[in-house]
Amino acid sequence: MLAGRAAKSAAAIMIISALSKFLGLFRESVIAAFFGAGSETDAYRVAFEVPSVLTGVIYAAIATTFIPVYSDFKNETRERRLYFVNNLFNIVTLITALIAVFGMAAAPLLVKFIAPGFEGGTHELAVKFTVLLCPSVVFLALAYLANGYLQSNRRFAITAFMGIPLNLTVIFSVILFGSAGIEALAVGSLLAMASQFLIQAPTLFKEGYRFFPVFDFKEPGFRKVLILSVPVFISTAFNEASILIDKMLASGFDAGSISVLDYASKVNGIAGGIFFSSLAIVLFPELAAASEDAGKFAKAVTAGLKTVILISFPIMAVIFVQRVPIIRLLFERGAFDPVNTKTTSALLGFYSIGIMGSGVTALLNRTFYSLKDTKTPMVNGILSICVNIVLSFIFARIWGIFGLASASAFASLFCGLSLFIRIGKRISLRFGDMGKLLIKCGAAAAAAGSLMYFLSSRGVWPLHEGAASVTVFLKLAVISSAGFIAYICMLFILKTSELTHIVKPVLKKFGWPESFLKIF
Repeated sequence: MLAGRAAKSAAAIMIISALSKFLGLFRESVIAAFFGAGSETDAYRVAFEVPSVLTGVIYAAIATTFIPVYSDFKNETRERRLYFVNNLFNIVTLITALIAVFGMAAAPLLVKFIAPGFEGGTHELAVKFTVLLCPSVVFLALAYLANGYLQSNRRFAITAFMGIPLNLTVIFSVILFGSAGIEALAVGSLLAMASQFLIQAPTLFKEGYRFFPVFDFKEPGFRKVLILSVPVFISTAFNEASILIDKMLASGFDAGSISVLDYASKVNGIAGGIFFSSLAIVLFPELAAASEDAGKFAKAVTAGLKTVILISFPIMAVIFVQRVPIIRLLFERGAFDPVNTKTTSALLGFYSIGIMGSGVTALLNRTFYSLKDTKTPMVNGILSICVNIVLSFIFARIWGIFGLASASAFASLFCGLSLFIRIGKRISLRFGDMGKLLIKCGAAAAAAGSLMYFLSSRGVWPLHEGAASVTVFLKLAVISSAGFIAYICMLFILKTSELTHIVKPVLKKFGWPESFLKIF
């Protein structure tokens, strides 16, 4: 019964998360339609980055350490648990409030540091938006604290839901007031970040939280949070540095470079994230349960890796070949013109190369966590970020803004490969079988990509300039479906046993006759 409830909860969370990600895409589409990709959107995106730069490590520490520390208080009295929670709430709120005041006062210097290429009106607008958005650091801290408290009390759905009001608030702010100027986007973003806490507040109090003032820096729970946060602080700081350097370098290119980079990165991240985050949610409990049995654990990890490989190749093929219609469908309207589409779709093509690395990383990070090893993912993540930073400087000189996307893709592949090699030293993986699957999936994806390219670019159904969104959607859906079917057919032709093990149970569950199943 408990397992059934857990499965239902996981399914609900996956559905809500997928909805939130799709709303995130729609949010970016609305922003692109109203404001396009220019100096104003660059200023907004740099200002939006400032709160993350100032307090990203704090949010990451809260998200990572709150639940395990709070679980240590499960046998304590309700008053003792509330003392720890309120103490942490109050201290973090005070710290983030001071950071917000500092950010507002130092806005001109922060913008100059993050975007040294900004001049004149773009710099001034970024400073203005930074001052406006800095108070959001307090709301975000409260949202993450509430998130940790509710998850500790087994209230998962509402925490997964917090991204939905954020996206809806931005969407409605832009649609209703965007004609008045890009300031509507900045104000809507501040309200959106506040909504992440406000949407959780009623459930927070329903679960027994009661506020009272306390500031106890010597409280054991708070001290334990600080100790556990050290590796999180280090890895998050490196990650923020990587994002920061991308913004710095992009600010020196043409106006709109930061915006198109963000658009392409978000599309790529959401496309892969929907599948890989769901896969990780499903496999993580299985990995944790099998961690004491070396044979079962290796089998679970191998199955997860093979699933990532099977899923990654068709996603990469579709995104790479269909990158132009994807960007046209999502963004090309209003202020987002065909020139923006050309640049953003090219960036998306570069980003898509790293999709498999992201999937492998998402799975293997959880694999190490299930072995109670948090050091390996941290060290590997820092190393990969360093690779990304070095490649960004090198590739940006060679390919401009496209070098930043390619550096990110190569760093993602490096991260996944490095983790794969490290886990291979800990458990028994059948590298030969994995290599054969890579070759078969690569060949199948190449065939599928060739078919999609023929149909869309050189074949019977090319996509003409100025086509209506409905036409773009239909062609994208039909051609992508044809590519996916070709990928599956090629895998069967190549006698890919891993696909058989996935397809047969699914068909059997839906009542397909045994005589038909023998084909597989």
